[in-house]
Amino acid sequence: MSVAGGSHTLTISVVGEIAHAVKTVTLGDVWLCGGQSNMSGDMTTINDSAVEISGANFPEIRLMEISQLTHGNPLREVKGLEQA
Repeated sequence: MSVAGGSHTLTISVVGEIAHAVKTVTLGDVWLCGGQSNMSGDMTTINDSAVEISGANFPEIRLMEISQLTHGNPLREVKGLEQA
């Protein structure tokens, strides 16, 4: 078992097949947030946003933002938006 944090490499192999490695894997909590219109706000709308953004240094935090869409059935796959 690995400890929280990273960076780790995840290697997937099957006998007789080529092994695949995924690098820069970080282990830890996963938070899923959604369903509220206030979730779509970004840091530029808060007081002193330039100071807060310039002082933020959390390289191990990963963010995946999903575009807003409506669908009648659960989806098996979604695409993340490109991060700036």
